[in-house]
This record gives sequence, structure tokens and C-alpha cells, in this order.
Amino acid sequence: CTIADDGGRFAFVKDFSVVAWVKNTQVGDVLCKYVPFNGGWYLQVDVAGPARFGTPVAQPVSTTTVNDDRWRHIVGVYQAGGTSRIYVDGNLEDTRQNAGTFSWAGYNLGLPVYFGRYFDPLADSTYVGLIDEAQLYDHALNADEVHYLYAHPGETISSDPLTEKY
Repeated sequence: CTIADDGGRFAFVKDFSVVAWVKNTQVGDVLCKYVPFNGGWYLQVDVAGPARFGTPVAQPVSTTTVNDDRWRHIVGVYQAGGTSRIYVDGNLEDTRQNAGTFSWAGYNLGLPVYFGRYFDPLADSTYVGLIDEAQLYDHALNADEVHYLYAHPGETISSDPLTEKY
């Protein structure tokens, strides 16, 4: 599944957050705006089992194994010029200082946001597992907002028209 055009809202030019409930025993990209070896961002279940929120300037990694065949709530938060954070089940698990400012110069801002895969015409990048209540926010969620989303599945933080829920 893809969003055909996100209008560049999730392209590192400002703060944003990505949220999803996942259940799996495998690895793979849950949500991403990413082309291998070309850049972008991704929220994924890593090969060793933790959740990872990857950006060109920081890659926070959870301490909790999330590919344990249980429903897990994972959240990646990007603050332009600040930090990147990852939460699992409402708890902050890692914060990384962004190493510089990322520029989308030379990148395709029209690249879609992918659900359950990333763009790679040469490889099968399909996520194996379940994804539910995926949400994209055009602002950095704070800890209270992340905990609210974990405690209230299916709810959103605001009625902001730029908030997308899938």
C-alpha cells in the first residue's frame, strides 16, 4: 500500500512522527519514504528484533524486541535540527541527536510513503506480518501524546487535517 502523494509533508523539512501497531515474527519496513542507497526515512523491525527509526541524520533503536508475535505499538519522532526518538508500547526507548541537518536536495520529494515495504525494483521488500492503525503526523509527538495513542488504540491526537490515519 502506498500514499500516492504526501505533498512533501514527511520529507525532513520539518518535524513529523510515524506511528503503527505491528505484529510479526520477521523483519521488514513498516512505514517508509525511502529508496535503498538513496536516502529517506523508515520505521522498521530490524534483523535482530528491535524497532528502528532510520533517518540520514540519526537512527534510534529500541531495546525491546518487537518481532515476538505480539501486538507492539511503535512510534518514530523526528525533530528538525534536534533529535530523533523511538518509542515502543508508550515508552521512550532511544533518543539520538540529529547529526546535522538533512536536505532533500537531489531527492525526489514526490516519493510516496510506503506501508509494508520500501521502493526497491530489484528486491522483494515486502513486510511479513500485520500492521494496524498506521498514523502520520506533521509534527513531533511528545511523550504524553505517544502514551495516549498507546493507551487508546484507534484514537488520534488532533483533528488536524494534515494528520493521516490508515
